[in-house]
Amino acid sequence: MFSVLLTLISIGVYIVILVVPAVFIGFKRSVSWGVITITLTIGWLMLFSTLIFIVLFLFRGADQPIYPMMYEKAVPTIQSN
Repeated sequence: MFSVLLTLISIGVYIVILVVPAVFIGFKRSVSWGVITITLTIGWLMLFSTLIFIVLFLFRGADQPIYPMMYEKAVPTIQSN
């Protein structure tokens, strides 16, 4: 139940962040400016998401897993005589 509530709150916050500037500009100037604002906002988000996906795809590492730095070097062991 908590995760559903958290998801709904998160979706609400993202909608507010995306829509409120367009509504504000729509009231301030005109509806066409508001529509242009929301269109450009979504367009820029799609462009940046595509660029990030391409960069991550091009510069992906080898198929080796990534280990924390403490496991990169051999760990000294205590040997008893």
